Amino acid sequence: MNTTHTMTSTAALLAAPINESLPYLSVRANNCLRGSKVMTLIDLIGRTEEELLDIPNFGRTTLAEIKKHLAMLGLHLGETPTSVVPDAKCTLIDLQIPAALKERLREIGIITLDQLSNMPLKQIIGSSSKSLKSVIEEALARLAIEPSLINPNQTRRVYLKARIKKVKKLRLQDPKIQRLQMVHGLYIQEGTLEKVATKLKMTRERVRQLLTKGSQMDLFRYDPRHKPGYQYPRKKPPIDLDKMLNDYKRLGSVKKVASENGLSFTRVAQALRQNGITEESLISLRREKQRNTCLVQYRELIDNLGHDPTSTELTQTRGGRALYTRIRKYWKSLNSVRKMLNIPVPPPGNPKLREMGRLFIERRMSILNARRMDQQNMIRQVFKDGQPLKLREIAAQCDLKLVRTGKLLSTMLRSGEIQRQGQGKYTQYVLAPGR
Repeated sequence: MNTTHTMTSTAALLAAPINESLPYLSVRANNCLRGSKVMTLIDLIGRTEEELLDIPNFGRTTLAEIKKHLAMLGLHLGETPTSVVPDAKCTLIDLQIPAALKERLREIGIITLDQLSNMPLKQIIGSSSKSLKSVIEEALARLAIEPSLINPNQTRRVYLKARIKKVKKLRLQDPKIQRLQMVHGLYIQEGTLEKVATKLKMTRERVRQLLTKGSQMDLFRYDPRHKPGYQYPRKKPPIDLDKMLNDYKRLGSVKKVASENGLSFTRVAQALRQNGITEESLISLRREKQRNTCLVQYRELIDNLGHDPTSTELTQTRGGRALYTRIRKYWKSLNSVRKMLNIPVPPPGNPKLREMGRLFIERRMSILNARRMDQQNMIRQVFKDGQPLKLREIAAQCDLKLVRTGKLLSTMLRSGEIQRQGQGKYTQYVLAPGR
């Protein structure tokens, strides 16, 4: 046991969440406190009994449970943080401590709490009787100056674990805890629930309930699927998530990652899900790996050819067509990859070929326009008699297809050269007046 005292232990405990500082609270108590926004011990001890009873679903049984757990830590409802963690310079007369402790401190000349904190525990107790020794130790614990549980340089999480461990040791003195351990010892000795129930004169179901409760309190491990004395396997070491993701970028498959690291596929997939790695995240990593593969293959192709290939050369080389398809899929164009790799974009195609293409298109358009004018003249000759005609009649006389005839008539209608009469199957066309 250390001989120095600290006042920071209770302050850290008061700032800890309820589920860490009071790990054995029932589910109902935890839910009620969380619903009323009581998150830490400071919030809890600042409430009175009446305020807690006003919480929905919070009854006398739950109140008694909380008071029992607080008493084990030397705390009570209705206290303020300043009353729980007193000022180091305050006098011992102002503190609510037993008269026996005050008398002992007066004998050794301790007046303030600061002097008490720097006094070794053995010197404080001295040659006191066994009963007085227990009273003094309990009073020191209530003043939050009990021997420090951890080194001040250790982290707050380590401190909380040590504090919870001490609370467990205090709980082991509870007769109920001792009864649970006794039942578990008999279960290991006898081997079956039936024999334990017969020996303790209770039902088999009651024995199972006691073993389950002890297992939930981390007093021992009980699993009805295994026989008594079963050696449970050790917990598997945690998975390095960063390494798993780097391997996935390189391999592109969860199965390959599990095989390379000597793990099961289920465990790797479960670790990814627990860390918030969704299927969309894996798809983006897989696409990033495929893009990197495309860039590597494109650089190798440039090294083999000795120059940057055009799209025509790329599609004509071995394996180049598949590479060009993936480039179009991921980057839309080959020029985007060139810009990414700082490769100069080649100039547009041959100007002479471009000019030849333009002349070809103009010549073709002129031929089509001349053909259209000839067909319209044929339709005008049909309308010379002045009689209205149907679409089929006009197409038959001009020896044209119905679709082509309809397009020509629509053009002439927009120009006002002809008119349409009737609707549907009775539609007829006639020359406009004055034509």
